[in-house]
Amino acid sequence: MNYQDIPESILLAAEKYPHRTAYEYNDSFITYNELVDKAAGLAAYLSEDTSPVLIYGHKSPDFIIGITACLISGRSFVPCDISIPRERVKRIGQLSGAGLVICTEEGLSADMNVPEISVSELRRLYEKENISPVSEEDENAYIIFTSGSTGAPKGIPVRRESLMNFCGYAERFLKSAVHTGHALFSFDLSVADIFPALTQGHTLIETDAPPEKDTGSFVCTPTFLRLCLLSESFSRDNFPSLETILCCGEVLPRDTVKKCLDRFGDIRLINAYGPAECCCFVTAYEVTRDCTDGDIPIGDGANACNVEVRDGEIFISGISAARGYIAPSEQSDSFRDNGYYTGDMGEFREGKLYFRGRKNGFVKYSGFRVELSEIEAEIMKINGISDCACVFLPDGFGQARCIKAYVVAGRNLSADEIKDSLSLRLPRYMIPKTIEFVSSVPMTPNGKIKI
Repeated sequence: MNYQDIPESILLAAEKYPHRTAYEYNDSFITYNELVDKAAGLAAYLSEDTSPVLIYGHKSPDFIIGITACLISGRSFVPCDISIPRERVKRIGQLSGAGLVICTEEGLSADMNVPEISVSELRRLYEKENISPVSEEDENAYIIFTSGSTGAPKGIPVRRESLMNFCGYAERFLKSAVHTGHALFSFDLSVADIFPALTQGHTLIETDAPPEKDTGSFVCTPTFLRLCLLSESFSRDNFPSLETILCCGEVLPRDTVKKCLDRFGDIRLINAYGPAECCCFVTAYEVTRDCTDGDIPIGDGANACNVEVRDGEIFISGISAARGYIAPSEQSDSFRDNGYYTGDMGEFREGKLYFRGRKNGFVKYSGFRVELSEIEAEIMKINGISDCACVFLPDGFGQARCIKAYVVAGRNLSADEIKDSLSLRLPRYMIPKTIEFVSSVPMTPNGKIKI
């Protein structure tokens, strides 16, 4: 398939499969014909401006319509799930320069100082006369936000050409006509759910829980796969059509691989790797039973772009790599040499790429990348706190079991008060599970925080 243009690929899919379900979530679904008709109508309205559009909600078909409309109109979209605290949504809107908010569920309001479109208004705009897609490869397709090192969320603009390149690479692994995904649309892994499915004319079924419907492929984090495998019902008997499970976002543990292969036998299990700064996964490896006795590779040499290891650090360059963050204050030497230094350590061995841990300050928690410095900055904003430091406690699988904060307070504060304050500004997964009050931050002799 030619991925020269994402919206045109979706329109072509609608021509081929007008009555096929394009997207399904819970009891709501939309066909390809409905998707492109409504998206093109909304795009006619969106084309009157060029600023980014913040889309606020949770996995409704209107969210997918909004994404498609932005791509057709040439405006970048900024996905924000309703689980993100309102203050953070406002900050994301400001940092991204969003000039419009689309609220995709009844009763929602992002409460920002820009125009908002409600669900009822969306229904009216869907009826506008359709427009043809606007396509500029160098323009941004979307802006996605991750944890930031300066105490604010960090915006990553992803170009259309990067997204197109990713879809071409992902087609190697996601060929089934019906896909299952679970990632929030504000999480970069959702890119692997949405676009490989829609550009190929496949059906995407989103879920918030372990899947119940038998589909051909399933994209998830290793943590979510472990959750699914806790149930004996997640087996070949109940999912006879499941051909591919693609894991990304975290280290894939060997015991999870063994349990999955024991449960499904001939399943195609893919271990993929890539940071949000490079659209989505850029390397992948088809895991076999041999991997249960040793290290599991994250790449086989056939990559979406140029992947190297420089002084032990994984470096990505080429079409997939972003050119920087949207806020000047967030620019760092990670973006240099016409590429992106990931902060992830790795090595090539016999043509395969292996992950070797992360630099200090980078944490993978529940599939999300978390910078502890952002949590620390938010804790320091609380009145009465004079110092703090955050650490993550490992779970034995190379992931964070939980985040712990050491807090030096000059007045009586409870852990619940700190958590309540943080919940107004941070996503739930970034709030420390454990808060310990100390007279000073415990340090080891070599200057590291003592766990």
